Amino acid sequence: NEKRGKWDKIPHRADSPDYGLSTAKPERWFSYAEALAAFEKGAGRFAGIGYVMTQPHGHVGTDLDGCVTDGVIDPWAAEIVTKLNSYTEISPSGTGLRIFTLGEIPGDWNNHDVGIEIYGGHAPRFLTITGLHVAGTPSDVRAVAPGGMESLAVQYARARKKAEVIDLAIPDVMEDFVLPDVTTLPLNDKASGFLTTGKCDGDRSGALHAAGVA
Repeated sequence: NEKRGKWDKIPHRADSPDYGLSTAKPERWFSYAEALAAFEKGAGRFAGIGYVMTQPHGHVGTDLDGCVTDGVIDPWAAEIVTKLNSYTEISPSGTGLRIFTLGEIPGDWNNHDVGIEIYGGHAPRFLTITGLHVAGTPSDVRAVAPGGMESLAVQYARARKKAEVIDLAIPDVMEDFVLPDVTTLPLNDKASGFLTTGKCDGDRSGALHAAGVA
């Protein structure tokens, strides 16, 4: 992806590798074993396997970007890894982390300024898996300590901006008696005739515009 400066990660079907896989159609998803078998059989055709996060199902994926340099995890990311205390791996780029935890969140959120995305299945999502386990983190997927995900959202989630609501209420129509008498206005004959009798040369839109200008 030239614009993003990174590879797009497009999921494909395990039974028909030539076809893409929709993150919105569960009937076309496959088990880990099937995906792994298709990957190994592909002989380098695919970059890896992935996990469909679509629909809340008791698992949450945390994606931390640009937080690993020469194998060293940045302090802010290390703090999150410690707080979540669950299976953590190096992302495909080698510069990020993926953390998978048990539980659910009320909504997916992100903060691209920091480089953190949290997915709980509330929107169609596909996360690539590398299996490059980060030493020192649990080798299994665990539940986060009570309040852990909430505190993470408080610290990093961007507040959603409320859209400015346009007032669509129609104002009351002015009473006739407060409107000026057309015949007293300094209008040309065409404008005056159109406003009083509707007379025009055939182009009513043009006549209306001309009367408005007059």
